[in-house]
Amino acid sequence: EDWQELRCGSRFWALERQLCQACQDGVGMTRELVEEALRLKSFDYRVMNLLLFAMQHRAVDEDQLLFLQNSEVLVEIGDDLADYQEDVERNSFNIYRCFLALYGPEHGRKEMTAFIGQAEAAYSEAFACLDTTTAQLWLQSCKESKRHCMGCEQGSGGGSWELPDPIPERHVAR
Repeated sequence: EDWQELRCGSRFWALERQLCQACQDGVGMTRELVEEALRLKSFDYRVMNLLLFAMQHRAVDEDQLLFLQNSEVLVEIGDDLADYQEDVERNSFNIYRCFLALYGPEHGRKEMTAFIGQAEAAYSEAFACLDTTTAQLWLQSCKESKRHCMGCEQGSGGGSWELPDPIPERHVAR
């Protein structure tokens, strides 16, 4: 278990290569693999969080870690929406790009919106498990930094998301 998050990083990098190839080829991608890659993508933050607990000689707070994992998903989604064109051009993993490859431009946008709603609901549920002080400090931090997850503590539909126009993979210069 000590090395679990590092194994997650290794798994993410393997999935990233597989899914980026699948975006170009149109084969070898499933929704399950895409969602797994998104969850694994922030493995470095989870390593850092575990180190912070250890450095403070504190027991790991599982509620905080679960909340942070749900927050990471929303942050990754927001980053991927903002970086979509650049990620396509660089052939990098991007959840929105994968949803468009899986479902097509119109249905992919609808599936992405529904997935965001599910992620917001999971975030809200995990947020409700935080102690009051931690929750208030988190909200203040989100407000000051204008994080992608701001408002998601209210549940599905609480956040503000802008889905960029789809880019045809075949028209992107590599």
